[in-house]
Amino acid sequence: MTRLCLLSSLALALALTLSAADAGDWPRFRGPNGSGFVEGKLPDIDPTAPLWKVPIPAAGAAHPSS
Repeated sequence: MTRLCLLSSLALALALTLSAADAGDWPRFRGPNGSGFVEGKLPDIDPTAPLWKVPIPAAGAAHPSS
């Protein structure tokens, strides 16, 4: 029984180690380490082009949802 418990614990530790979060995956607030920073290359985007557009339903609307 002790050997089974030891092997189960080792298998669990190995599984948790191998499934570490990728830097691009943000599973919680402020990233995988809670620091708000991620190492790696920034995505290639054009800073002058809009990322999204929504038609505004009426003149003078302060937000796109009504």
